[in-house]
Amino acid sequence: MAPANNPWEGPDMSISWLPSIPFETEQSRAGFSGPSGALTITKMDAGLPKRRRRSTAAPRALPMSITFLTIEQIAEFETWFEVSTLTGALSFEAVHPHKGGLSLFSFADDPAYEVVRLPSDLFTLSFNLWELPS
Repeated sequence: MAPANNPWEGPDMSISWLPSIPFETEQSRAGFSGPSGALTITKMDAGLPKRRRRSTAAPRALPMSITFLTIEQIAEFETWFEVSTLTGALSFEAVHPHKGGLSLFSFADDPAYEVVRLPSDLFTLSFNLWELPS
C-alpha cells in the first residue's frame, strides 16, 4: 500500500497516474498488441497442435513513449514511481489511451523506464506497461 498523505493516492487507496504528465503518445496511438500468454499450445504426435485458453483474462502490452517533458516533470515522475508505486511494485489507474475508460496498469520491464535527453533540454520518457484484466 502507498504511504499516507500521498498526493497521487485516491480516496479508495488506489494510485492514479500523474495529472501533469500526458498518458497519451504518438506511439500509444499508433497501435497496441492483443493479450499475452492467453493460450497454451501443445504439440501433438499427429495433426495440428492443441490450443486451449490458459486463463479467462490475460494482460495486454502497452508501449509508451512520452516526449517533450521538462526536467521538473521527469523529477515528479521519478518521485511518483518511487513513492507511490514502490519502485514499480504496485499497479496504478489511468485513462486508457485507446479505450478512453479507466484501466489498471503495471510496469512490465526491468529497468521500468528510460529517460532520454533531447537537444532542446526536454526529455523523452519511455516504458512498457501491462494493462491488467479487470
